Amino acid sequence: MSADGYSDWFLPSKDELNLIYTVLKLQGITTFANANYWSSTQPSDENEMAWQIDFTNGTASMMNKGANNRVRPVRAF
Repeated sequence: MSADGYSDWFLPSKDELNLIYTVLKLQGITTFANANYWSSTQPSDENEMAWQIDFTNGTASMMNKGANNRVRPVRAF
């Protein structure tokens, strides 16, 4: 994926996504939809599941990768 001249975007891990929720959304630094967002974290024994975080309330849960969730790619800096 390439955006804004950069091609090193990635999906955050479950912990990174939780930090985005806690710091950016809850403190009103930027806006997010009240929806589920995918993380890149998946269980080692299950290829069809991945962790998501509900940005309505911060709840983390595993969901089938076929679900229609949002993504918030990030870059390391």
